[in-house]
Amino acid sequence: MRVRANRFLLWLLGWSACSAISPAVIQAQQVIDRIVVVVGDLIILQSDLNFQLQLYLAQTGQKPQDPSQLKALKNQLLDQMINDRLILAQAEKDTNLNVTPKEVEVALEEHLQRIRSQFASEEEFLQQLAQEGLSVRELKIKYKPDERSQLLKEKLISHKLGKVNVSSKEVR
Repeated sequence: MRVRANRFLLWLLGWSACSAISPAVIQAQQVIDRIVVVVGDLIILQSDLNFQLQLYLAQTGQKPQDPSQLKALKNQLLDQMINDRLILAQAEKDTNLNVTPKEVEVALEEHLQRIRSQFASEEEFLQQLAQEGLSVRELKIKYKPDERSQLLKEKLISHKLGKVNVSSKEVR
């Protein structure tokens, strides 16, 4: 009987604590990010899609004129991201594909060199990193998984296309 009374008191205490949260507090909670798509074990977040959109717009200099153009562009980018994740998922499953840490390091250095080349000087590059709150080391850490994924996808595509034979007759 005493155990039931204790359970009831614990339940009552928990219920009263939960009911003490006002609706204003619940409404004040804000969604920070959300999952847009799940591709196998990989996810695409709204923030990932928004980042790709901003990157695309910055690289192309495009400015969508109306919401329908922006939505179409987002859908196109999302399709590309889904295809990218599907290729990556397939590449990660393929046990014949292997990416060494050395290959990742070389690809990472090449990527950083391409980024550096967009600045007038090394000092300007480092200043930009500082403005973004990053060091070169942190930038490498940030890009390393992406470089590994890119290498895996490239190896999968090369592996699959390496098996394709096209005769000169088929070319005509």
